Parts: sequence; structure tokens; C-alpha cells
Amino acid sequence: MYYKYLVFPLLGLISLTALIPPALHRAHGASLPVSAKAGPCTFTFVQAGDPQIGGRSGLENTKGRFLEFVRQMNELKPDFVVICGDLVNDQTDPAEWAAFEEGLHQLQVPAKLVCGNHDDLATFRRKFGPDYYSFTHDNCEFIILNSNFMNALGGSWKMQADQQWQWLESTLARVRAEGRDHIFIAQHHPPQLLFLPWSRLRLEHLMQQYNAEFLLTGHSHMTHEFRFSQYTTYTVAGTGWCQDGKGFGYRLFNVWPHDCHQEYVHLEEHAKAAKN
Repeated sequence: MYYKYLVFPLLGLISLTALIPPALHRAHGASLPVSAKAGPCTFTFVQAGDPQIGGRSGLENTKGRFLEFVRQMNELKPDFVVICGDLVNDQTDPAEWAAFEEGLHQLQVPAKLVCGNHDDLATFRRKFGPDYYSFTHDNCEFIILNSNFMNALGGSWKMQADQQWQWLESTLARVRAEGRDHIFIAQHHPPQLLFLPWSRLRLEHLMQQYNAEFLLTGHSHMTHEFRFSQYTTYTVAGTGWCQDGKGFGYRLFNVWPHDCHQEYVHLEEHAKAAKN
């Protein structure tokens, strides 16, 4: 179980918005500046939050919302989607994994998966491959991390955490030297929640050092943006459950070489609009 080496500090019980000074809050639905030049963006991708199949509203409801997300992705046709972890609720339940994979198999665009704290590591690796990796798309680098390791205090997870930190720094150094237009990092936990303080500071330092502008996360079941000096953390509730009144949804990113624009799309409102 993931919880063997995880630390759950008191901060994890506090709302994510309470952890960030108000000056750093950005308005719901706000975006980075739109590219000033005319013409279509270079590419689009979608950030999805926790599907958490089998979660609070039950297997059928969470599966139904995930399938609606899949339907909208097949209609929208982004270049790919990044699903930010907690694919299932009970990592030992084969029915939840089967329901998630059913939706995944219906998805007609590539999916880049993040391992969450509800996702058994061995099962994730067996079904989907490495739990941290990177890929390049149109001269932008996407780095996928396993943030569960970043809370490890000992045991094999601490060893794997050290390996991931070394890999992350070498990857950031390489892609910055290769002149990527943008660097996106995706992981399950926002750094303000469930991170050891030194892990959070280490990640923030590396992002600033190598000018990684975007951090994509799930876990909080809320949809917010937090702007720091050199990067922005984007959380999104996803389709499992939400606790901030902003509903189920996803973020659509439009990317240019020197700009990036994103917007929050409400899953159910988009579905209703499509029917009218």
C-alpha cells in the first residue's frame, strides 16, 4: 500500500486554498496571455483530474462521468490528454481497474497517465508502464513524475525517490540545453499538499532553475491556479468527485512556441450545450 511510506501532515487536512496566500490566487477560468500573433496554435492537449473510478458516488456514476469525458475528448480531438492520477479509488478492486481500462480503450487520442496515491504501483507499472517518464511534443517537453515518492521517509520508496530526483534533474538539464519552447511537469499531488517541506522546496527550486513554467496536478479535487514567481500550478477536480463547487471538468491547453493559453471546461455544461 502507498500509505506505508507516505507522510500525512496536518496541512493535508486543510483546504488547498488555505495554504496559499491570497495574492497568489488566480481567478477561476483565468488564462495565461493569448498569443498575439494570428493563426492557429501549434497544438492542443487536455489536463484531466482524478477519474477515481468507484469513489464517493459509486462505480457506475464515476464510470459514467469518465466515459462522458472520453466522449468529449473523441469529439474535441486534442493531440493527447494527461490524466493526473488516482485512476481508481480502491487499488485492489479489479472491477474499478476494468472500468477505467474500458474508458481508456474507447479513447481515440493518446493518454499520458500519472500514478496517484490510490493507484497500486505494481499494478500501474504492469498495466501502463513506467510511473515516471518524459516525452517531447512539438519542441515542448512533458515530464511525468510519481509524486508519491516525494513523501517517502524510508525503505524502498526512499531509494526510488532518490533515483527519480536524479533523473528529474538530468532530464531538466538536458531538455533546457536542447532549447525546448516550454517545459510542463505533471504529477498527482500539488506541492502545497502532502509534500515533505524539503521535497516541495527542491521541486520549486528545480522548476525555477530550469524555467519549467507549468505544473499540472490533481489530488485536491478542486480547480484552481496558483501563480508563483516563475511557474503556475494548475489543479483540476476531474470526474471522480469535487469539493469546491466548480464541478467536474478538465483544462484545455492551446500551445504556441512563445505563449500558452488554457481554459477550464465544465464537463456537464459542455455536454448540455452539445445537446442543444
